Amino acid sequence: MNRLEREILKALLINEKSSIYGLQKYLKESGIKSNYTTVWRYIKRMQKEGLLITTQDLRKNGSSDRRETEILDLSPKGLATALIEGDFQEKELRIAGIKIFQTEKQKFSNILPSIEPFMTDIFSDSILELKPKVNLKFFDEEWFREIFRASILKACEKAMKKYHAKFEKEGIWDTKAEIEEDSNRLLHLVESQTELIPEEE
Repeated sequence: MNRLEREILKALLINEKSSIYGLQKYLKESGIKSNYTTVWRYIKRMQKEGLLITTQDLRKNGSSDRRETEILDLSPKGLATALIEGDFQEKELRIAGIKIFQTEKQKFSNILPSIEPFMTDIFSDSILELKPKVNLKFFDEEWFREIFRASILKACEKAMKKYHAKFEKEGIWDTKAEIEEDSNRLLHLVESQTELIPEEE
């Protein structure tokens, strides 16, 4: 996987869903040299590889966009690939973690300001835990979901132990049950944010 492919995956994980034009514009503004034709070619190839999915853009009233604009998103395999091969910088890890929490501010408004400084640790530790356990060549979506949930829980537990005194002072994650509850909530937000991994019935 080359740099442009990694940057495409990371862009779709960190930012909102995007059209090819919007994605190419974001990459250019981020200093990634690419033109529309090149990005389009890569997108089509990544779709064939099962890394990306597309949906039709809809207007506010729910009707189809006359231009038939395709909106890009990560597939489950694309999410796993982004996490494992994304080579995230510290700032990108923090942005990704915070954005996930911010998608449902009502649930996390009371703890987000307190855990925000530790978001990089939580998100990076969950990725480190995930990496050696998921085989992208023989990708298993169910296994990925299971390991992803476990890696987030373990990362939250590690953060709680490392910053226990501060968390306790702030009234956050006083018990293991609370850690698990917020960990599962975090995973749900990841899934609903990208609409990648269906919820278990």
